[in-house]
Amino acid sequence: MTVGVYAQDGFESIIAAGEKDANTLMGAYIAPAMEGLVYAANGGWATTAKTHKTLGFDITIAANAAMVPRSNRLFRISELAFENRITGTPDMTPTVAGDAEPSMVEVELRDTGETVSFTMPEGIGEDVPMNAIPAPAVQLGVGIVKNTDLMLRFVPRVGSDDVRGQLFGLGIKHDLMQYFGPLEKLPLNVSVLAAFSNMKVDYNIEEGDAFDGEHQSAEFKLGTYTIQGLASLDFPFVTVFGSLGYSGGTSRLDVLGTYEVDYEVAGVYTHTEEYEDPIALKYNVGGVRAGLGARLNLAFFKIFAEYTLQEYNMLTAGIAFSFR
Repeated sequence: MTVGVYAQDGFESIIAAGEKDANTLMGAYIAPAMEGLVYAANGGWATTAKTHKTLGFDITIAANAAMVPRSNRLFRISELAFENRITGTPDMTPTVAGDAEPSMVEVELRDTGETVSFTMPEGIGEDVPMNAIPAPAVQLGVGIVKNTDLMLRFVPRVGSDDVRGQLFGLGIKHDLMQYFGPLEKLPLNVSVLAAFSNMKVDYNIEEGDAFDGEHQSAEFKLGTYTIQGLASLDFPFVTVFGSLGYSGGTSRLDVLGTYEVDYEVAGVYTHTEEYEDPIALKYNVGGVRAGLGARLNLAFFKIFAEYTLQEYNMLTAGIAFSFR
């Protein structure tokens, strides 16, 4: 008989499953966001293969939306490997990118027979267009020497007492047409690009939301990299550009602090289990990417869009102010 019940106050309710099983459940639920953000953060680095003249520059504002594959929007609880006896009603529950009704999960501890139940977190699929994981990008590109651009993404540590984050990214793009003599006069441009970025977000969990405890917080870290070959046809009013390369990175989620879970049997209090820093998840993803896009050139003002084929297909759109 299940007596200890925790309502859906947030993802931290999953901690009631016990440390190992909580990591298993949370890992399945949050995976699309953790993987999708790697791909999304690698988007929007270039809208042309052409490089600036020395000290020419551009400011680019882009939105990247990495679309979660349909197969990653739901998962079956019965297909996961648990330490305790865990069942879900229904068995199929949404990931963070899904939009189905979440399951009620019942946990029976193998050692003691104590039971507890909680509702899995809902997905955000209904709230986000295309079931996509978004990642905005604000970027400064500057021409340095030998037909090379240096690109910078930077957000200082900002936020509120509840959520604070920071971002740093650096990229370099080098023109290859300069090595082919007369061919560099063509509207065709070819270059290579390499870039990386790091992001960190701290989220303060209001103590007592789901469990009593101390110093409750979540920490998200993201590290990404991409290597691409770029080609573009650059005309006065329109640019058509494409890319082929590799995109990858690592994301981490750590739930920190202490969490006190009360277990009962048949309405009789048994004990309180305290879990310290109960969740630590790490995802490594990567794969080949191929993109195709177009840019409208209105003097120094640019409007662009790109579609990228990869594990999480991505749509990128934005504007830029470019001064050659």
